[in-house]
Amino acid sequence: MSLYTADSVLSKLVNILMRDGKKSTAQRIVDEAFWILKREYQVPDPASYAKEAIEQAKPVVELTRYRLSGRNLQVPSPLMPHRATALALRAIRDAVRSERRERGAAARLAAELVDIHRQQGVAWKRRQDLHKMAEANKMFTHLR
Repeated sequence: MSLYTADSVLSKLVNILMRDGKKSTAQRIVDEAFWILKREYQVPDPASYAKEAIEQAKPVVELTRYRLSGRNLQVPSPLMPHRATALALRAIRDAVRSERRERGAAARLAAELVDIHRQQGVAWKRRQDLHKMAEANKMFTHLR
């Protein structure tokens, strides 16, 4: 039994990293990232480390659009746990695909997971920006 089929969060990470149906390539990227975490960052258990990073990258609220008097308002609303996980995984995927400078997808994934633990990185910043916007628009929560 594979590590990815046993844990739903890690299998979702593999699935969201997959391109053009190439799941084995996505699994190899995650395996290499775990190996890099173990070797370069001295992480004893990379799988639980990755799950903790995904938990930390989860947003608590999201902004939904609401049209009122010809204006589009952004109304903060709480997130269901599975939606929060999906948003965190997408933010990590986007960071791995485009916004990091390391060479190789596995190195970018490992560095992003470490940065999330340090409360830095692209996915963490996206979460913080979303929470900041929700805080700025909290006056519209009665429209939910």
